[in-house]
Amino acid sequence: MTKKEIAYMLFDIISKIRFVFSLIGLWFSLMWKKPIKKKVDKDTYYNEILKMAKKHTGDLVRISRMNLIIEGMENIPDEPVVFMGNHQSYIDIYVTVTALSRRLILIGKKEILRIPIIGQLGREMNVLFLDRENPREGLKTILEAIRLIKQEGYDVLIYPEGTRSKSTEMGEFHKGSFKIAQKTGAPIIPMVVNDAYKVF
Repeated sequence: MTKKEIAYMLFDIISKIRFVFSLIGLWFSLMWKKPIKKKVDKDTYYNEILKMAKKHTGDLVRISRMNLIIEGMENIPDEPVVFMGNHQSYIDIYVTVTALSRRLILIGKKEILRIPIIGQLGREMNVLFLDRENPREGLKTILEAIRLIKQEGYDVLIYPEGTRSKSTEMGEFHKGSFKIAQKTGAPIIPMVVNDAYKVF
């Protein structure tokens, strides 16, 4: 192994460690805000959490030393939409939250709840967890997403592949991903995050 390769490997390890510690910092910040949840309405609390999350996710992106170039924002209509994107890495979510200044609800697989810190972050950030093994529970999640779009004006972010590809290849899309757009009439906004799998 050359000195350059060793240096790159060490840099990569340090970046990942910094990323994890920043993630823990976000978790502590959200826990600090949690006591106000019972004192304010749901919308106010979510806006506070989203504001905090955007700051921390921006820090996470910078720590990961990603070159974040955003294109096509002018094509997003001023109405509730369904964002559908590729899913290469966990960091896709943080990049998207950083890039979009919108009231966003994410749909994620229920298995995320088992991941320390990330699962708790999901709960506090209003992620809707989809149980793919239980059709009845899965339907409840879809119906809640539909309600949030139609009644409360949220955007919904969903990864149709259902899991990370960890590469440039895209997996097969789950047809259920499109039901939300069909039932609400919300425009589907396709989006792509490039090379996130190289970061984390």
